[in-house]
Amino acid sequence: MRRIEYIDALRGFTMLLVVIGHIALFSFGVSPFGVDVTHAFRMPLFFFISGFIAYTSNRICDGKSYCRAILKKCKVQIIPTLIFGLFFTYVVLGYNAEDFFHSESKLGYWFTIALLQMFIVYYTIHILFRKSQRALLIALTITAISMWVLKKIFEGNEVFVVLNNSISLWLAMMYFPFFVFGVIAAMHKEKFHKLLDSKYFIALTILSFIALYILKNNATPITSVINIIIGFPGLIIVYAFFRRYSETFSQENVLGRSLQYIGRRTLDIYLLHYFFLPDLKIYSHFAETTNTVVGIFICFVIAVMVISMCLLVSSILRMSPIMSEYMFGVKQK
Repeated sequence: MRRIEYIDALRGFTMLLVVIGHIALFSFGVSPFGVDVTHAFRMPLFFFISGFIAYTSNRICDGKSYCRAILKKCKVQIIPTLIFGLFFTYVVLGYNAEDFFHSESKLGYWFTIALLQMFIVYYTIHILFRKSQRALLIALTITAISMWVLKKIFEGNEVFVVLNNSISLWLAMMYFPFFVFGVIAAMHKEKFHKLLDSKYFIALTILSFIALYILKNNATPITSVINIIIGFPGLIIVYAFFRRYSETFSQENVLGRSLQYIGRRTLDIYLLHYFFLPDLKIYSHFAETTNTVVGIFICFVIAVMVISMCLLVSSILRMSPIMSEYMFGVKQK
């Protein structure tokens, strides 16, 4: 499949936001500088892109291709996660394997595990309803809504709590609707893009995000619901921006090339960046009180340095075909 340049750039931008967010949370120990604005949509956007690409790049047409696709995803998502996750757990944190496997967040390495569950559910629904696009859309939508409902119903159930801590189940269920939204957007790409070209739709989306963000920061009975649905207008705005200014994010300029390169190495950066996050907690008071623009710039500069280190280490490790395959899921030629 021919790569879409602005999608690669969008993935790179999202990875940059993730690193910035982790610098705020793990390095400074607070959520400073208004960085929490991006928290509303950065992970939903990541899963949206994953769903968008899943529909356009994978064609599950029979049992053989179904099994092959799942085995491939297991290899790409699980093996690198275990290698880097356990190494980080033992060497950097000084914890043991039990701490890693019994943690819902997998000490930061939950994303690939949750994403694997989404792929398995999506591939299963795809193979069952592959003959009817409408049936596929309905089945995906019902499954996504059901996951939200079931998460709410079984949150306190002891069996599901154990299951959640083992495979980050709640996180997979919480973000799966964004993955499905990406699949649907790719499935009806022309209609989706036509909607994005409507000046009224974008205006309404921007106003919706602002209103939801204000409500999100004022405790209300529906705050938990707002925390979820705010991701939809947020990711739509960012996606529409990158598509509208796709020439800016092309290979013809430095910004486009840089973001695309990061976008093609998102797994590498995700797996490695925890090792390079600096401990800046002594500056937490400064982080909480400094000017928002200055703070975001500081986080951005640190994030660029962290990502640069990740790309350097990744390039060194990728020199070995075996390491490249098992650490980053790169298929050997």
